[in-house]
Amino acid sequence: MKYILLATLLLFTAAAGLYADQSSPLFIIQRDKNINELHYDVNIGSDGKINPKQPIIAYWIMKAKDGHKEKLGFFEKKAYGFKCKYDKSKGAYLLVIKSFKKREIEVTGDKQGVMAEIVIDGKPAYLEKLFIEASNSKPFPKVHSIELFGKDKKSGEKVHEKIAV
Repeated sequence: MKYILLATLLLFTAAAGLYADQSSPLFIIQRDKNINELHYDVNIGSDGKINPKQPIIAYWIMKAKDGHKEKLGFFEKKAYGFKCKYDKSKGAYLLVIKSFKKREIEVTGDKQGVMAEIVIDGKPAYLEKLFIEASNSKPFPKVHSIELFGKDKKSGEKVHEKIAV
């Protein structure tokens, strides 16, 4: 009986490990200020679906140093923080970045893959990267333009749009 319980416990533990919480890359933000990148990931829950309690995770990859991860600081959250809510009618999470409120990003996915959908140059597309050009001014940098890079949802061709702010 002990061995059956032990085997069952091991099997359950192994199966639970298959669906442990993990994140999956969604898109990045690069800036003209330095080579550090802001990464946005989808948080996949233990059930293999997007975690409704914390669907999106944002963090820095400090490429200008040694490539380690860092959390967003207080002031960084003012610019690069976000709001995310589930839209039942679309079956997607709607993500709005504080410094880019002009367009919602639809986030869908599971363990098989995640997607960030947005309109780029008038076409439905999968978002890969935003590039922000800004100047240092106090108390916050002044954003001059935001560039969107992605792939056309239908053709798979690269799409690009530069938006003056």
